Amino acid sequence: FNTWVKEIWPGAHRYMINISGRNKDNKARIEGLLHEQDPAAFDKRVATWLQFWEKHVKSIGMDPQQFSLLIIDEPGLAEDDPYKEDESIKAWVEAIKKSGTRFRMWMDPVYQEPWKAYQPSIDAMDELCIKHAHVLGYGEKFVNYFKERSRNQQLSLYECYPIVGGFDPYSYYRLQAWTAWDMNANGTGFWSVGDSGRNPSHGSWNNGLNPLHYSPLFLDDTSVIPGKPMEGIREGISDYQYLVMLRDAIRVAERKGVDAMKIDRAERLLAEAHDHVQRKSGVFKEPKWLPTTPTDRNIADEVRVEILDGISTLSGASH
Repeated sequence: FNTWVKEIWPGAHRYMINISGRNKDNKARIEGLLHEQDPAAFDKRVATWLQFWEKHVKSIGMDPQQFSLLIIDEPGLAEDDPYKEDESIKAWVEAIKKSGTRFRMWMDPVYQEPWKAYQPSIDAMDELCIKHAHVLGYGEKFVNYFKERSRNQQLSLYECYPIVGGFDPYSYYRLQAWTAWDMNANGTGFWSVGDSGRNPSHGSWNNGLNPLHYSPLFLDDTSVIPGKPMEGIREGISDYQYLVMLRDAIRVAERKGVDAMKIDRAERLLAEAHDHVQRKSGVFKEPKWLPTTPTDRNIADEVRVEILDGISTLSGASH
């Protein structure tokens, strides 16, 4: 633990920890103790464990709020019974809250209808991390459910398809940031920058031999080289920052009494930018890089220039 936080990733904004609460019988347990057999003992054991770690975190000069606990990875994954793990999650959530520790909780739910899951557990999360493909494919009700939650909970997006699947550096990697903006999310993620598949002897340079190679980097024993997917991620982050800059420029212009028509044009651009980019790019639920997929990969750059023009107009600058 100390090596992770002090040497491998010193100064990280957040450390995410999977406590691996998934079991074949879908029952909450810690060190062999089942919650259903003795809830009080379960709660006490969870509290003892977390209080030990909170004390240690503080002893090395860190804040427990930097650490977020994932109880079960991707709850709702079982299509035949998507809510079967809700009782186990509930037991863990309640035990963590009773522990009195200040660790955060996060969840990456994959329920197709999350409103049917046990809502108090979802309410308890400090952060919700949802799949980009689900935002694109599960419909307006799904999108609005999480947009509403973004008012009170941190929201982020992620994806986890293997590179071998041929996912497009533009629509799969870059445009996730545009969807994050539309969802009021402030984070994006991809599984996984450090994963080179189940047969690492092949290396990242032989992707076809690694069906589970995920990394947007080319990795081998001596080098780390960014691939086009990593460049797509980088450009998406920059796109998001352009949108932030336009939003902030509008606020400054309003305070300075800039011409109302200029502000109105900038506000329309900010409101419509995401839909314009996604619609005209031709993005689908699982955006693959296929010759039969009509994708215009110039739109994000074109809208980025429009945003820059809008910022310049509001500030009175020229370029």
